[in-house]
Amino acid sequence: MTRKPPPQNTTDPISKRTVSATQEPKLTVETKEEERLREIVRALVSKIKAADEIIAKFKLDIDQNVYALEWSLSTFEASARRTVFHQILKALTDADGKPQLYRPNEQEAITGMLQMSTLQRASEYVNDEVMRRARQGSRSTSATSNLVHEQLLVAWADAAELIKFA
Repeated sequence: MTRKPPPQNTTDPISKRTVSATQEPKLTVETKEEERLREIVRALVSKIKAADEIIAKFKLDIDQNVYALEWSLSTFEASARRTVFHQILKALTDADGKPQLYRPNEQEAITGMLQMSTLQRASEYVNDEVMRRARQGSRSTSATSNLVHEQLLVAWADAAELIKFA
């Protein structure tokens, strides 16, 4: 009978602290934020896939029937969501598509400045974008341009609701 080697201590990749193999991992604020960030990334990916399906269906419909343009509002919505959610997803993930937490640089850590978390930063940016777009309004003579502007505002508002930092 062979004996199993004793469990090895590991290094937590988030906090860079050594974790005892026999110790239960503790949920820190940082790991809670990382889990929330993962949830947001999963939701964004899911919403982008749903938007892609709507756009693909529209492409098929328009090839078969020009009157599909009459019911294209959902395509404008999907395209706006896809654009906004891709932008946010790119900001919240690394090159491999994995969620990344913001870590203050050495100067920020020393001075105590800019101590907002990744989700706080994302929430602030998205809320600012909603406010900016709402204040600007759309004044184009093109109905299509106005519709795009409106749907982008709605998509940013949906993102703000999704990312809301609690």
